[in-house]
Amino acid sequence: MNRSDIPTFAFDHHSADFKDRRLEIYEELRGLSPVVHSPTHDGFDVIARYADVGEIARDPERFSSAAESLLIPSNRARKLLPIQVDPPELDRFRALISPFLTPRAIRLHESAIQVDIDEALARILERGTAELVNEFCELIPTRATMRLIGFDPNNWEVFAKPLHDAAFSIPGSPEQLEAIRLIHQFDSIIEKEVDTRYDYPCGDLISELIKSEFEGITTSREEVVNLVRMLIFGGMDTVGAAMSNVVAMLAERDDLRQFLVADLERIPRAIEEFLRYEPPIQGFARYVMEDTNVSGCPVTQGERVFILWGSANHDETEFADPGTINLERFPNRHFTFGIGAHRCMGSTMARTEMRMMLESFLKAMPDFYVSEAGILEPNTIGQILSKREVNVTVGKDPQLA
Repeated sequence: MNRSDIPTFAFDHHSADFKDRRLEIYEELRGLSPVVHSPTHDGFDVIARYADVGEIARDPERFSSAAESLLIPSNRARKLLPIQVDPPELDRFRALISPFLTPRAIRLHESAIQVDIDEALARILERGTAELVNEFCELIPTRATMRLIGFDPNNWEVFAKPLHDAAFSIPGSPEQLEAIRLIHQFDSIIEKEVDTRYDYPCGDLISELIKSEFEGITTSREEVVNLVRMLIFGGMDTVGAAMSNVVAMLAERDDLRQFLVADLERIPRAIEEFLRYEPPIQGFARYVMEDTNVSGCPVTQGERVFILWGSANHDETEFADPGTINLERFPNRHFTFGIGAHRCMGSTMARTEMRMMLESFLKAMPDFYVSEAGILEPNTIGQILSKREVNVTVGKDPQLA
């Protein structure tokens, strides 16, 4: 195949059409070609098939993550380490962070997470209604991330709200620009906290990163700041988004909710299916390092390819009946946490938080329904697939009584 033979499709993951027809568009892309070119957002190639997404994600030599942004359009934000570097540099940063994200390390945080969950649910039950995204889905993982880093968890909204608003607003809109301004403001908070630890170390993650080294290379101040920023971006909005999708689905699908309420031991496998069906991050960009090909389709050095985790998770060649939510699906080799050298380091923490949240939620609220305010969708799902609001009432739906 020649480059001129590659089909063109005006794929725009920030459009209203994509928000409404995401799965249909993914199916169309997979049926067209291994590589499809989109002229939107200054042009990029779209990779939608499971095997090709996996191949690219496992090959950082040909498809690099070392770029100013892995989003399309580029947000030109300050670097997030280690997701914006390639091996072997990537290995150093993963080695610095990994001790804080092992199953054993995460277990040390479980009691505090459970306290947050119990307190949040008690408030909801007392009132009988809730907007679950802010009051539960984002609250729990954001506070957990703050504690992991060494920040005061009571200041969680300072970080969570601008991340939430930036992700769910159209690129370049006044709402997004204001959210980005606030994100830049909390950059100064990160820097201040890091500088304080240089003078007054206290044994937290920041303090440990400051004194860390890898194979004789000392971690710089800028690297510590960028690693902390990555933990904030990766640990807050993504888990909150995933949980918002889950509670919205359970509010709308009584059969799924009853299936889990009947046996809470089903929750870990169900979480994998929820993550497959609605991954919070739909895709990331990679940069082509040499003229090469993807399943015989040429791609050109210097171009961007957008690998679609969301489409790969619905590829019929890997998943039987992918449009159906099967809470007992196994095996379930979804790409929601990525694959290859950049596979998400926080996957254990994310799974732990989601399991604890969903178990406690369904124990406390086996019956709930969408209230009159309903479910509010974001303006775009191009960066984060999530609900903006999920308004529920505790108890059985009177219309079904």
